[in-house]
Amino acid sequence: MRHIYRLKQFIVIISDLIAFFIGLYIALFLRFFTIPETNTYIYHLPLFSVIFLFWIAVNYMTGLYDLTSRKQIRNYALAGQAAILSFIATITILYLVPQKEITPKTILALAVVFGYILSFIFRILFYKIFSKSGLAMPLYFVGTHREIDEMIEIVQKNPEMGYRVAAIFDPKEPNANIDKILTSAQSDGGYLIVSSELHTDPEMQKKLYSLLFTNVPIINHSSFYEVLTGRVAPSMFSEAWFLENLGRLNHPIYDRLSRLFDYIIAVILFVFFIITWPIVAILIKITSRGPIFFIQNRVGLHGQVFKLYKYRSMYALASDGSAEIDGVKFAERNDNRITLFGKFLRKSRLDELPQCLNLLKGDLTLIGPRPERPEIVSILTEKMPYYSLRHIVKPGITGWAVVRQNYTADLESSLVKLQYDLFYIKNRSWLLDMSIVLRTVNLIVRMLGQ
Repeated sequence: MRHIYRLKQFIVIISDLIAFFIGLYIALFLRFFTIPETNTYIYHLPLFSVIFLFWIAVNYMTGLYDLTSRKQIRNYALAGQAAILSFIATITILYLVPQKEITPKTILALAVVFGYILSFIFRILFYKIFSKSGLAMPLYFVGTHREIDEMIEIVQKNPEMGYRVAAIFDPKEPNANIDKILTSAQSDGGYLIVSSELHTDPEMQKKLYSLLFTNVPIINHSSFYEVLTGRVAPSMFSEAWFLENLGRLNHPIYDRLSRLFDYIIAVILFVFFIITWPIVAILIKITSRGPIFFIQNRVGLHGQVFKLYKYRSMYALASDGSAEIDGVKFAERNDNRITLFGKFLRKSRLDELPQCLNLLKGDLTLIGPRPERPEIVSILTEKMPYYSLRHIVKPGITGWAVVRQNYTADLESSLVKLQYDLFYIKNRSWLLDMSIVLRTVNLIVRMLGQ
């Protein structure tokens, strides 16, 4: 089912490109107050084609292609942010690399305005078309499970995803008729989402087996759960599942190129760290007492403990410079232990900049599960025996859980974080890594750190 989601994303991206090219035509018309000649339009195409591809990347960074969680009103705000960011970034690039033949300042401004207006209109039309029940893919949920209830809620709240709940079969109901559900699924061409708990039901297995000779796709609920949420379903947590899905983590080419990429990024970040360090150090000292850097033990690959470097963003309440006087405590949203300048450091993620040293040393990779403190790991491992699986890969400066969930403050959110981390470990790839990098840049640019 993931290919259907990718197809929808592709359609939205193509509609954005069409909107941008139409926006360019309108911009040329308004700039010269005459219908643009073909040669004039073609003359501007090479430069603006590159610009438009850059805008697509900006849209991705701001989350405009995340079709699983964006509502129309939120899309309106995101589209505005993306338009402003695209314009500022493009102007900056054009000044750094000036064009002798074309100086499209006015045209660029008009193209941004009308391109993004048309893009938003196309997006509304897209959502309306795919949210109509006649076009939405019917889903038949077979079995009862908390995760199935969660998926039903997601589908019902996000009709723009192009799915609809056609029927729910509860085998525990006295008058439950699975044959009626199966017949409807065959006639509608929908998907059958089957609870994993029914795999041990011989009667149900016979019924489902008969569908192999039809065109009805049968999908385990845990697989569809990953598509909808980007997380591994907790019901799948078992030694057998982990062995099957996480047992082959050795990818020599991917690992070597990732390490090379880590070094390149580490050097770039280190140069930026050296340049900005004096200013950041002075501001930390002016706004609060205590050390400039905060060094903390974290759990890394295979459970090995290492020293993590950060700029101090909280008040130094303890003798070691930490903000904890009553034992280990999760950082919370709007935590009153954060200093005035520390709020800026955390929102801009500059407090993480010294971790370029960890990246150079090899303690961290650029992308991976965020490392936790040994004390918190002990607590969470006691509550969640499989928590230590996060450590079968090297921890990262940023990760899938960071861009999807941000920080955790309790046991429940830590479980969700583990689900995201396991999803990343299972699906590691260059495409997923690039997605995380772009989303991280979005968090930094929009000052969404905590």
